[in-house]
Amino acid sequence: DAGGRWAKCGKHFGRLINVFLCMSQIGSNAVYILFVAQNILPIVETYLSPGWNYRIYIACLLVPVILTCFVRNLKYLSPLSVLANILEFVGLGIIFYYIFATPLPSSTSLPWFSSATNFPIFFG
Repeated sequence: DAGGRWAKCGKHFGRLINVFLCMSQIGSNAVYILFVAQNILPIVETYLSPGWNYRIYIACLLVPVILTCFVRNLKYLSPLSVLANILEFVGLGIIFYYIFATPLPSSTSLPWFSSATNFPIFFG
């Protein structure tokens, strides 16, 4: 008898696992949208200065995300994936340009350790 006494609870555990998976996906997507909105905010405010709150940027980002979620066939999303990969490589190129455009400071001039209060900054 596969599952033993737990076999009759299998349907409920399956639903519970689906609920936890949905909660995990919703949470990670919410954090991602907030991260993107807070990074777009200073760029838009610098060049256009509309004076919006970050919640308006979140609402603006939700429109393309929801429209992307309506696509049922993945072959229609592949051009967006190609565009995202190109933009990612362009962004990495810009980052590496600014990293290596100026000479790096000597490692002897940098401290070996920082204070414990700066430790959370290490994680992002």
